[in-house]
Formats: sequence, C-alpha cells, structure tokens
Amino acid sequence: NTTILKRNDTQEIARMVFPGTLEINITTIVNASVLNASTNFAFADASTIGILNDSADITFFGIVATSPSLLVDVDDDGTFTNCQSSRCNQISFVGQTFKFNVAGFTSYSLNLPIQLSSCANLTQGGTTYTLAQDIRGNGTCLNVQANNVTIDCATSRIEYDASGAGEVGGIVSNGVNDLTVRNCIINDVNSSGILSPGINVTKSNNTVFDNNTIFTNSTQTGYGFAFARSQDSIATNNRVTTGSTGTLNIGLNVNNMSNLQYSGGYVVVTTTSNARGLEVIGPSENNTFRDLAINATLGAFFHLGSDNNSIINATIRVENVDGAANGLVLQDGANNNHFENISLSANGTTVFGCS
Repeated sequence: NTTILKRNDTQEIARMVFPGTLEINITTIVNASVLNASTNFAFADASTIGILNDSADITFFGIVATSPSLLVDVDDDGTFTNCQSSRCNQISFVGQTFKFNVAGFTSYSLNLPIQLSSCANLTQGGTTYTLAQDIRGNGTCLNVQANNVTIDCATSRIEYDASGAGEVGGIVSNGVNDLTVRNCIINDVNSSGILSPGINVTKSNNTVFDNNTIFTNSTQTGYGFAFARSQDSIATNNRVTTGSTGTLNIGLNVNNMSNLQYSGGYVVVTTTSNARGLEVIGPSENNTFRDLAINATLGAFFHLGSDNNSIINATIRVENVDGAANGLVLQDGANNNHFENISLSANGTTVFGCS
C-alpha cells in the first residue's frame, strides 16, 4: 500500500491509503494542488495522476462530533453534498478517529456541526448548524444562503423580530435547495409589524422540516409557516400557533407549491376573524396534508389554480362567535382536490362545512 499522511508536531491529522504502489512520472509536480490530506479534508487530482482514481481508505483524526456524515465535492468547486454509499462507506468511528473507504478520487470531507450562539447568515453548504443556546435577533434570525444545510436546534429557541419592524422571518430560505430544519422552537417576540413567518421557504426545493414549534404574531397578515414557488418538500410533526391584533392570519400558507407532503402536528390560528388554518394559492398541485389538526375561523381555503391536492385524516375545528365559521372553502377553478376522513366541527353566527 501507499500512504499519504498529514501530521503536526504532536499527532497525525489525516491519512490516505492507496492499494499497491503509486508510480508517478518524474516530470509530474506533486504538491497540495495534486495530493492533499489535511484537517477534515482529503483530495487527489486523478486528472493529473490517473492512477489515483482508485479505491482508497481515508482516515481523519481529531474529529469531535456525535455522528458526522460523509461529504463529496464531485466537481472540486467547493460545493460539497452528501456522499452516497456507491462512492463512500464508513469503516469505523472510534474515539476521535473516523475511517472510511472511497471508490475513486475527488475531494472528501465530513459534515461536522457548526455551533451558533447568535443569529447569522448560513453560508456554508453541506453543513449542520446547531444552537449552543437560545438565540435572538431584531429582524430575521437565520438566513440560509447555501445548498444542503441542516439546522438542528435540539429544542433551543430561535427568537426573531424583536424590533417589531415586520417582514422578516425566524428561518428564511430563498433560492437554495436541500434544507433540513428540525427540533426548533421559533418565536416572533414582538406583535408589531406584518408578514413575518416562523419559517419562510421561497424557490427552495427538496426541503425537510421535522418536529418544529412555531409561535408568530403581528398586527395583521401574519403567517406561521410559508411555502412559495417551491417543490418536493416534506414536513412532519410541526406545531404552528399564530395570531394577530388585526385580521387575516394564516397558519400554513402554500403558494405556487407542488409535491409538499405535510403530515402530523397542528395549526392553531387565534385571530378573532379571518383566521385561516391552511391556505393554498394557485398554481399549487399534488400537495398532501395528512393527520393534521386545525383550529381557526376558516379551516382550509383552496384558491383558483389549486388542483389535485389532498387533505386526509384531519380534524378541523372552526369557531367565530361574531361571524362566519367555514370548514373548507374552494374557489371556482380549484379542481380535483381530494378530502378523506375529515372530522369537522363549527360554531359561529353563520356556519359552512364546505363551500
């Protein structure tokens, strides 16, 4: 075997082990731009030394993490994504030593969590961000600006909109993909301002949201959870409570969205009038809402162009002692939507189960 290693004065940092003997042309300059084993990074330029494009064992030392995952930069352009089992396989992780095998060479690294102690722009793709403590910001708290980011709050709190200016968010993702958010408690701490969702997802595909709790409030037009111009998202066991001192509050807003699978949890909207649990605005299609509890003055509102969506196994309770209480509302042009096993109760001066 041939071993390439990196060490400092006291210990080894990284090691690459190739099978057999490497024969390199004497005219080839071998430096860090061709072979590089360093802290949480391994690279071999197989285009310069073709024999390097072979299976190898890589070992990183001094890894402080609970469950790091494998990353690969296929194009060597600084963009790391999850490394699939066809290319990477973990061999062992003992103490602070992580060993894995790769099928061929490019750039490899580990997804090591970055701890946040304050609100921030999240700019490092292929990274898990965790919270060292509860964090608080005057405006938007976490602004996701890179692909393949995971936010795991471990039930710590994200507090945002402390200034009350509005039009901000707890976690905002715009134009980036492969975002995962889990175990977060997100709270709008100032009732002033408008349009400040706990989680706001725009033009962001392949997102996952699991086990989050959202509290929002505003003077009017408040959203708890907002999806727009996106597709292929999964949301499980999220809890949304939103209210305002004015009118029009929406717990879950879905606008120009396709292939959202939203299941579990609840949506509670506490505004005394025009409180909508779920609002789907076209063009939105093939979205499914399952095993969901909604408490509002209007349970679910499907607008023109909201087609082929489903609500399955839902409990909807609508109440408006001063006006209309509507369970399900479908505008003209909202077509082929499917409703199955809906438990609906309503209390108001005017009551519509479905209109």
